[in-house]
Amino acid sequence: MSLYISDINMSYGLIYNATNIQNKKVYIGFTTKTLDERKQKHIDFSNLTHRRRSYFHDTIKSIGIHNFKWYYGMVYVMNCMSMDI
Repeated sequence: MSLYISDINMSYGLIYNATNIQNKKVYIGFTTKTLDERKQKHIDFSNLTHRRRSYFHDTIKSIGIHNFKWYYGMVYVMNCMSMDI
C-alpha cells in the first residue's frame, strides 16, 4: 500500500519555552492555541485550589507570571493515517 500526500493532515502548533528568570529553570510545552491563550491557561491552573497543581503552576503561583520569559516557535505537525504497508 502506498502513502499519498492526500493521506497526510498538516496542522500547526507552537513549541514554547517559559524560563524562570530567578533560577533559569525552563518549562517547555506545545499548544495549538496562541501563546497568550496558553499563558492564560497556565495562570488559571496556577490559581486552582481544588486540584493538584504541577510544579510549574506552583512556581507561577509563588513567584508570579512576570518572573518568566516566554519564547516560541511555530512547528508543523503531520498526522498520517495509520495503515499497514
